Amino acid sequence: DDLTRAAVSPDGRLLAFTEGVGNGRRVAVLSLRDGAKRDLGDVAPGTVCWSPDGQWLVYFGGDRALYKVEVATGQRQRLAPLVWAPNAASWSVNGNIYVVATVAETMLAVPSSGGEPRQVASTADAKSNWMSVQALPDGNRLLLSRTTGGEPEMVLATADGSQPPRVIGRGAYPQFIAPDFLLALRGSQIVLWRTSLDGEVVSGEPTVLADGVLIRLGTGMLPLSATSNLLLYRAETQETRTRLAWFDRKGVEGAALAIQRHCRNPEFSPEYGRVALECSESS
Repeated sequence: DDLTRAAVSPDGRLLAFTEGVGNGRRVAVLSLRDGAKRDLGDVAPGTVCWSPDGQWLVYFGGDRALYKVEVATGQRQRLAPLVWAPNAASWSVNGNIYVVATVAETMLAVPSSGGEPRQVASTADAKSNWMSVQALPDGNRLLLSRTTGGEPEMVLATADGSQPPRVIGRGAYPQFIAPDFLLALRGSQIVLWRTSLDGEVVSGEPTVLADGVLIRLGTGMLPLSATSNLLLYRAETQETRTRLAWFDRKGVEGAALAIQRHCRNPEFSPEYGRVALECSESS
């Protein structure tokens, strides 16, 4: 249904994802071995992530709170309320779940046992927001990406917020796979570097693993998920032609306009004589 809200389990055997059901959404787990699927409950639009041991899933509930659910039993626990829907979350071996959203400049840490969220790091720039977060295996560092107005930046930060975030390269939605693989999205390509993340910056030209990957802007829209033995991504092309149509209050369609670009979010001017659109290039 929507593999932009999906995450592969740490052992690569299960796929957690959300799917539309009626007027709502549910989180489900799919076995990549035999195709068996099991529903785990209702969710709101937002990301899902696994615990380091693969026994629990984290999701955003319809009451605007972060939850965890035990995969084997379906037992769930409400962890903390959030003021925004997270588009990325990562459960660290240090016992915290780190969450970010494209509408927020700050990253929050939520105790995996439940409790009050606390701010860990800010983008330090009101013009940029966090796009993704991954808690690294050492439990002490976080790998993030943030918007910049240009090409997204990959950032390393300390899990306790004791040091300011440090830019290590260019790319979106980076994922580190121990001991020395770094994946990220550049344009429409998933690329790979060999690095342990111990240096100051990521250097050298990366290897292209896949092409035709589209970032779907919105809540919980992650374009890839990876483990040591599996890479999951949604391959698609972006529609470059938009049809803008008007409807009267009775639902009758009036004039329509074809625009040779990908556009969204139309909004009328106060006098209803003009309409503003957000448009982007096909890449």
